[in-house]
Amino acid sequence: MKKNIPALKDAVSDEVKKIKEDLLNSINHDFKTPITAILGYANLILENKNELGQENAEYLYVIIKSAKKLDKMVNKVLNNRL
Repeated sequence: MKKNIPALKDAVSDEVKKIKEDLLNSINHDFKTPITAILGYANLILENKNELGQENAEYLYVIIKSAKKLDKMVNKVLNNRL
């Protein structure tokens, strides 16, 4: 029974690594993709800010600022690799 413990530890360690990588891949895809789209479309709309009016342009700046903040947080998680 004791001989199986190192093999079991290795198997658990490998499974934990796989789960961690799956989580990081999910974070990368499920968060980064929408954030990128939000920033892209917001900047596209901002190109026509003269037509938006001042109040709507300000809302758009808030959206961009918030999306950039989320992007930095996700990057921090991905760079630290949990």
